[in-house]
Amino acid sequence: LKGDALFKLGRNSESVECFSKATQFDASTNSKNYHIALDYFKKGDYFRSIEFYDILLANNPKNFNALFGKANSLSKIGKLDEAIICYDEILKENPTYDKVLKNKHLLEIEIYSKSSIGKAKALALCDKSDEMIQLIDEIKKNGLVTRKALGEIVCLVITSLIKMDKYPEAKSLVTRKTFHWRHYLERELIDRGVSLQRLGKNDE
Repeated sequence: LKGDALFKLGRNSESVECFSKATQFDASTNSKNYHIALDYFKKGDYFRSIEFYDILLANNPKNFNALFGKANSLSKIGKLDEAIICYDEILKENPTYDKVLKNKHLLEIEIYSKSSIGKAKALALCDKSDEMIQLIDEIKKNGLVTRKALGEIVCLVITSLIKMDKYPEAKSLVTRKTFHWRHYLERELIDRGVSLQRLGKNDE
């Protein structure tokens, strides 16, 4: 009761401390903690939300709602690896839970996308054109990046190839028919000051 009253008064730190010191968790207390965590999540206070999910998990490490809510909160603050750990805990009990599998897959795509962009930037700095083109083919094959990330990587590789005067290689990426995001790519290149005419855009 005290923790609930402190929460309603906006005394958040004291409320968390009070709830975390509770020695007995009945269904009513669990429900209150869950709704407080959910309320913080809806308000965008993801750190506070995680604190209350942790209180629930301290009492029951397999609490589905707490694990799922904590995973969502962690993903909002960029802690994707930790969010995946929470999803994995759920999947241990229910390996075929569709929503959890989908959320986990989306996080894995985001992680791989960021990693691939970083790798492309590193290769560009070293002027490793062949490895950059191989990276694009690898990314296309496994399909584990977002369209936006793939477009960014392709643009990065093309602009790097142009700086190295490797126009045939750059042109091959622009005119490759399998790139269904071609219009997006062309717009990005124009924004970066790259002449599509110079690459022979219409020479397919």
